[in-house]
Amino acid sequence: MTGEIQVVLQQAEYTIRMADVDAASVIYYASPLRWQEMLVSEWFIRCGHRLSDQLAQGTGCPCVEVRATYHRPLRLDDPLTLELTVERTGRTSFGLSMTGTTPAGEVAVRVHTTNVWTVSSSDGQVRSMPLPDWLQ
Repeated sequence: MTGEIQVVLQQAEYTIRMADVDAASVIYYASPLRWQEMLVSEWFIRCGHRLSDQLAQGTGCPCVEVRATYHRPLRLDDPLTLELTVERTGRTSFGLSMTGTTPAGEVAVRVHTTNVWTVSSSDGQVRSMPLPDWLQ
């Protein structure tokens, strides 16, 4: 993203917990995905569009693609700063990135997702829709 401005949507201080690690006390590979979802949920709440409200209205934004890169080992009790940024927006989808950075400023982990804005009909069919104005 050279030359582009990244918009920070949500930030949080986080300490690696027992639920985040495997038997060797090293980060379990799926934990960063949960951290990103936590940041996304908080961001939606802050925007006034809780995920539970969206689902009750038949709309949502399921993740259709995910990529995680682990730059350094993380262990139980390691502190991180988690930061959620926008990578891109399209007509019906958007890309987000979550970066976990150590207190020394090292990137430890990065997660990239693509989410699609959807609507569900009463017969259970799900189809993509243009992003709502508040999400663009």
